[in-house]
Amino acid sequence: MLDKIARAEETEEAFSCTIRRSQIDVNKHLNNAFYAAFTDDAAGSDKAKITELQLNFISAANLGDTLVCQRKISPGDDSFYVEGSRSEAPDSLFFQAEGRFSHPLA
Repeated sequence: MLDKIARAEETEEAFSCTIRRSQIDVNKHLNNAFYAAFTDDAAGSDKAKITELQLNFISAANLGDTLVCQRKISPGDDSFYVEGSRSEAPDSLFFQAEGRFSHPLA
């Protein structure tokens, strides 16, 4: 069983987006694959390959919700933290993720 992810301090906003109809699954929630895609976008994996990832689902995002992705990148130890929250309630998380890149970022 995986541990809960501790909430990082001193994060920065990576981006925000409104959940669109094409992202909704049959249960009328955000399709789970998008949480991983948002993590990938926020972590900036275009600069290095993600080699480890733990993604914890917390609550469902729905059509029309505005999701804000915050991140903390730690170049010294090649790790990252990403969280997605409601724009109107930053303490109300949709998901958290943490992981490592293939090499330290410069």
